[in-house]
Amino acid sequence: MDWVEKYQKWKQFDGLDGGIRHQLNAFERDLSELEDCFCEEIVFDQDGMCGEIGPGPNRINIYTIRKAAEGLARFMEGQSIYHRVRGVVIAYDSRFRSTEFALEVVKTLGIHGIPVYLFDRMRPAPLLAFAVRYLRAYAGVMITAGQHPPEYNGFKVYGPDGADLSDKDAVLLIDKVNQVKEQLAIKIADKNELLHLRLLTILHDNEIERAYMMQLKNVMRKSELIQNYSNNLCIVYTPLHGAGNSLVRNGLDAMGFTNVHVVVEQELADPTFSTVTCLNPEEIEAYTLAIEYGDRLDAAILLATDSDANQVGVAVKNSVDAYQVLTKIEMTALLQHYRHEKGLIPVSKSAEFDAIHICMMLAEVAAYYQSKAMTMYQGLLDITEKSGG
Repeated sequence: MDWVEKYQKWKQFDGLDGGIRHQLNAFERDLSELEDCFCEEIVFDQDGMCGEIGPGPNRINIYTIRKAAEGLARFMEGQSIYHRVRGVVIAYDSRFRSTEFALEVVKTLGIHGIPVYLFDRMRPAPLLAFAVRYLRAYAGVMITAGQHPPEYNGFKVYGPDGADLSDKDAVLLIDKVNQVKEQLAIKIADKNELLHLRLLTILHDNEIERAYMMQLKNVMRKSELIQNYSNNLCIVYTPLHGAGNSLVRNGLDAMGFTNVHVVVEQELADPTFSTVTCLNPEEIEAYTLAIEYGDRLDAAILLATDSDANQVGVAVKNSVDAYQVLTKIEMTALLQHYRHEKGLIPVSKSAEFDAIHICMMLAEVAAYYQSKAMTMYQGLLDITEKSGG
């Protein structure tokens, strides 16, 4: 079947979503765009599915989201009944149509009799991963496109431990998704019926967030360093219009960091990411406004999280007093050195350390070097020199 036949099949589908039909009509003025929407199927791989929002099988829309969810349902039906009844936790970030796509996952899984837990509002990936473990669910789904441009969205699956699926399970899931050939024909349940049957639980997540914060405190433990240096340690944080805002700030507050400043212009959710030219917290372009705050406040550390707060980045002042983003290797070196000095578990050996935990640890490392009258950059140079790197 060539792309024109696929297009005609969608166009002639009586039950086609009105918004998608409108997009198809608009795209008819640009045949190259229309061909790209229908020339192939959007890829579902080890990292899930991610792409531009739009009509057709090569875009993210309610039908391709249903296809991914249908594949997940079939994957779970291949497991034991014990695994299936544990259910799936679903969260979403600040991107366009994330709420709608999350509900499509609910309705697709629900018609298979799989219990689903849906957060009542935008929540970050670390809280989803924790909720999977806390509720003893079998899987988690995050509607997000991470660091991709605003016109993108996607579908990411987490395993029973709140981490990425094992290679074996990922291969099985990919195969099940690829077996779904007719995304327009996928049956879905009614949300109200799922609520009535108690197959859908809406997570008003105060309990889950409290439990997460308790775990955070147990893992981190408020140190004397924080108590003694938090007032003078200036931290600037930007959620980059994403889902990390409240959880990162609540975490820093719970750990005792009192001199925290959020980039107000990037504090609230915004699917257009209007003040951000780069959504990757590992790139200096993401810190334009944060650097302005840092220079004004003489901040020791700038923290940033991406749209679903699955990744964290940090910028510190270098030898010429300009903010520099640390690489993952540099960040890990600082964390490993600090935890070794304190006799704590190495970062790489704990599955509990998500992006939120990393934010807390980076702030504590900044306090550690402040206690030694050093910047984090000077500490990194010292580690490098001693290791001969």
